[in-house]
Amino acid sequence: MATPGAYKHFGYTLPQGVQTIGLALFIYAVGLQAGPGFVSSFRRHGLPMALGVIAMVTAGAATAYLCCRVFGFDAGTGAGLLAGGMTSTPALAAAVELVGHHRAPAAFGVTYGFGMLGGALFVKLLPR
Repeated sequence: MATPGAYKHFGYTLPQGVQTIGLALFIYAVGLQAGPGFVSSFRRHGLPMALGVIAMVTAGAATAYLCCRVFGFDAGTGAGLLAGGMTSTPALAAAVELVGHHRAPAAFGVTYGFGMLGGALFVKLLPR
């Protein structure tokens, strides 16, 4: 029988550490792909984009907080709302681990699509 947190397929169980190594390799590969153009792009558009990101994160956090206050959502649901709205799967994983709540993934699923659409529109309309 598989231990909690282990991954099993075709009767073979992978240790928990495989997930951590896979995530580290994924992040490393993304860094290799995006890294060379990052510095030049940051020099050209760094400050306006940084201010835009700060505005997006502040608006997302304020919206999640207000939804929790107005609708009486608990911390797990609020964390899921924020993680989904910001399209941050690692934030969802951290929220589930810290809060230990089963509602965070559902709230994440509800808001993820809106976060994708809002982020795309923001990046498209920001230069104008």
